[in-house]
Amino acid sequence: MFNLWEKNSLKDKDKNFFWYKNKDIAVYLFIFSLGKFYTLFNDKKEEVEKLKNFIIYLQRYYFDFYKKEIIEEPLLNGKEIIEILNLTAGKKVGEIKNKLLEKQIFGLIKTKEEAISFIKSLKK
Repeated sequence: MFNLWEKNSLKDKDKNFFWYKNKDIAVYLFIFSLGKFYTLFNDKKEEVEKLKNFIIYLQRYYFDFYKKEIIEEPLLNGKEIIEILNLTAGKKVGEIKNKLLEKQIFGLIKTKEEAISFIKSLKK
């Protein structure tokens, strides 16, 4: 992610996915990364400063956007998906749930109505 950020190629969906997967351990990842950078770039303080700025950037994003805008809890459960799409329980329902959750984490779906429209579009 740091390399993407340096190249101005880091996208919101990348940051969202990072926070979704790592929010409970992010502080440890940041400490570990800083320690590694201090070891690798002991004589290049500007590299360590870049990483510090990146960490601050990610934290601001988390508090200013992710925490306020991203819905992590599934908007539809398996039973609802089965009823809406008239499916039987199985692997397909799990796949739909995963696709829906991904769209939520990417910030593309925020309401139950949007979730319903999305899963209906998958059936077509």
